[in-house]
Amino acid sequence: MLQPLDVAIFGPLKKHLISALSHLNEAQLLRIQKAEWLEAYIHAHEVTFSNLNITSAWRGSGLQPFQPQTVIRAATLQPPTPATPQRPRTPTEHDIFEKVFINSSPPDFNPLQKANSVLSTALNQGVLNMPTKRYIHKLADETEKLNTCHILQQRETDNLRNIIQKRRAQNKGKRAVLKGQFYISTQELQSQGAEAEAATAVSQKSKISTTPQVTTSIINLTANI
Repeated sequence: MLQPLDVAIFGPLKKHLISALSHLNEAQLLRIQKAEWLEAYIHAHEVTFSNLNITSAWRGSGLQPFQPQTVIRAATLQPPTPATPQRPRTPTEHDIFEKVFINSSPPDFNPLQKANSVLSTALNQGVLNMPTKRYIHKLADETEKLNTCHILQQRETDNLRNIIQKRRAQNKGKRAVLKGQFYISTQELQSQGAEAEAATAVSQKSKISTTPQVTTSIINLTANI
């Protein structure tokens, strides 16, 4: 019963009360006296509370406290209208088009394969009905989405590969000498760096000299024969 009054009476009462106290709030007073608040409330009450506002609030919500016949007439149930029976729809082979992009993206392989088979048959027969045209548009949109996802994934993969390659390069040579060392002298740094460079040079020479030695031994063996 009082819910309509919250909207039509008490809400406007709060607004009018704030408006009546606005001059005191603008003065930035630390405290508003009770007499000042009561005077503002009386003014807001006179503006808001009226028979017209109360009855209009009830009437807007469908409540008629002084007209019981109106309430009873509004509460009388109307006989339900009979529902028109729907004709059963005959399934067709084009129903597969509506099932491809419903459950997942990207679509499942089996429904997609069946739908593409039906699409190929329709194109060969030259029959492009509305379900087929809608499926072609959906197929084009899904292709663009998959292409965009592929480009983003390729960029992420290339970025990860570059990071891994840089980290591997940082763990070789002189950087490996300094790994885990919080303090190292200049002499120790020079000696360990020289050892690291020497080890790297030896490994490179061994890789280069392996192939010529085998070639030379084969030539000598051929000459002896």
